[in-house]
Amino acid sequence: MRKVIAAKAVIWNGGKVLLVHRVGDNLYSNWEVPGGRIEADELLADGLRREVREEIGPVDFEIGTSVGADEWTPTKDGEKLHIVGVFISCTVSSAEAEKLQLSDEHDDLAWILPEELANYDIAPGMRTMIENSARLRSIHV
Repeated sequence: MRKVIAAKAVIWNGGKVLLVHRVGDNLYSNWEVPGGRIEADELLADGLRREVREEIGPVDFEIGTSVGADEWTPTKDGEKLHIVGVFISCTVSSAEAEKLQLSDEHDDLAWILPEELANYDIAPGMRTMIENSARLRSIHV
C-alpha cells in the first residue's frame, strides 16, 4: 500500500465554508473541500496552494492553521493507497470568492453555513475537520 500526503483547504468567506462537488462515482462522498496530494518535493503550504488553484482557479487566499488530520484507504487504478490528509483552515475575500473557476474534477460548488453540513454528502472525517475549523474560528473571532 502506497502512502500519500494530501493537503485539504477548509476555505471560509465570512461565516460560510466552501464545498466542491466531485464529478463521477466517488468512494466516500460527493462533496469535499478543495485540495489534494502533495508532491514529494513540495512543502505542505506550497502543495495546498497549488492543489487549490488547480481545483478552483487562480484565487488568492490566506492559509491559516491546521485543524486536524484524517486518513482513508481508497483504491485508484487498481492500486491501494493510504492517504493522510492534513486539513488547514483558510480564508478568502468576497471579491476573490467570486472568481472561482471549477476544474474538470468538480461540477458544482456551495458556500454553506456549518449548520448546513448535514444536508451534504460529506465523508465523516471531512465533516469533523470542517467542524473543528468552525470551532477554532469562533474562538479567534
